[in-house]
Amino acid sequence: YTKAAEQEDAEAMYELAKCYLEGMGVETDKDKALYWMQKSADMEYNWAMLSLGTSYLMGTYTEVSFSLGEKYLRMVTEYEEFWEFWSLKITTKTKLLITTVRLLKRFPRKHRAK
Repeated sequence: YTKAAEQEDAEAMYELAKCYLEGMGVETDKDKALYWMQKSADMEYNWAMLSLGTSYLMGTYTEVSFSLGEKYLRMVTEYEEFWEFWSLKITTKTKLLITTVRLLKRFPRKHRAK
């Protein structure tokens, strides 16, 4: 995937990021994974936007950032055909995630249940 990613192929960037996250054929490297995932998402590759948005909410391979999580999840909601293809409803899943972000912003981490 490296050659294709370096030639600005958004899907290859996403797949390369997953390789770095999971250590498939390369050493696990969250920084490189984030770099390639970010580039792919910035090219509006749906899976990358969804992965990055979710990671920013949950801190999977990024620092937690509710504003960035909301940004990427909002971006991916614009692609209705993507959601329909995967039998997902924008009105339920994405709005639920965005509502969750808004609620979490209201309650500092120290006040949340563990």
